[in-house]
Amino acid sequence: MQIHFRQAQPADCSAAVPLIYASGPHEFDYVFHEGAITALDYLAFVFPTGRGLSSYHRATVAVVDNEVVGIYVCHSSSEDAAVSRGNLVNILRCYGLRAGLRVLQRALRIGTVLPPPTPGSDYISQLGVSPSRRGQGIGTRLLQRQCERSRELGRRALELDVAAPNHGARRLYERLGFRVIAERAWKYGGDVPDQQRMELKL
Repeated sequence: MQIHFRQAQPADCSAAVPLIYASGPHEFDYVFHEGAITALDYLAFVFPTGRGLSSYHRATVAVVDNEVVGIYVCHSSSEDAAVSRGNLVNILRCYGLRAGLRVLQRALRIGTVLPPPTPGSDYISQLGVSPSRRGQGIGTRLLQRQCERSRELGRRALELDVAAPNHGARRLYERLGFRVIAERAWKYGGDVPDQQRMELKL
């Protein structure tokens, strides 16, 4: 199987959004499901904008036989302020002021278990592989690609968060050399799981 990696494009929206959502459905639903707007609706709004965390310009896709089968979204600690500004604009434009303020409040709560990347690090915020392609090494290849890019950029580490109950994902990350450096408990109710921050020293 030949895997081609490339920068995501706005035209990838329909394939990319479900993969992004699958990387953290409980977290996405908690923050972005507001009234008639679902988390998937919000991600479909954001992806083509080029602003904020889940937009195409921060994403790399894996392509097999001209089909997008995997994706990851990454940013550095130095880009975090720009990401936050983009998120704010996206939320207010998608939901309006009143509903947007409710979404922002929930986003701040999520930030207690999903904090920004540490200085000098790159951070993979979302990683997803098509259900029909799981178990074929695509997730591993995506992570290895970003490791190489982060080393070339002189980053000190690559970070990500994993839901504490997601033992399969944690085992994958551990095989690649990631180690748990922090555990954060969720305190606001609902279905959001506790989170573990993992780090790979570069």
